[in-house]
Amino acid sequence: MSVESFWLGDAIKKGTRIACNNAAKKVCLLAEKEAKKNASGRPGPNVQTGRLRASITHLVAEPNENNIIGVIGAGGGLEYAEYVEFGTSRAAAYPFLRPAVDAAMKESESIFAKEIKEVLA
Repeated sequence: MSVESFWLGDAIKKGTRIACNNAAKKVCLLAEKEAKKNASGRPGPNVQTGRLRASITHLVAEPNENNIIGVIGAGGGLEYAEYVEFGTSRAAAYPFLRPAVDAAMKESESIFAKEIKEVLA
C-alpha cells in the first residue's frame, strides 16, 4: 500500500489572493453604484448635468503578497465634487461617497467569505 501526499498550499494561497481581489472589486463596484445613486437627486444635490455622477468610479490595484487596495472616488477634474460631499460655508453637505462606502463595507465580509469559500470548496 502506498500513500501519496500533495502540498496544495501554494495553489490555495494563489487562489485566495485572486478570490480576495475579486471580492475587493465587487465591494468597490457596490460602493460605486451606491454613490451614483446617492448623487442622483433628492435627498441630495440637484442634478443639473450628471457630470458628478458620471465621474464616480473605482479602481482595485493588482494584489501583492499582503495587500489589496481598492479606491472609490469622484471628481475627475470636477472641483465641486468635494463641495457636494463636505459642504461649504454657504452650502450644506450632501455626502454621496462616505455613505456608499459605509454601506459597501457592511456587505464586504459576506462578499469576501463567499469568494474565499468558492476557492476552498
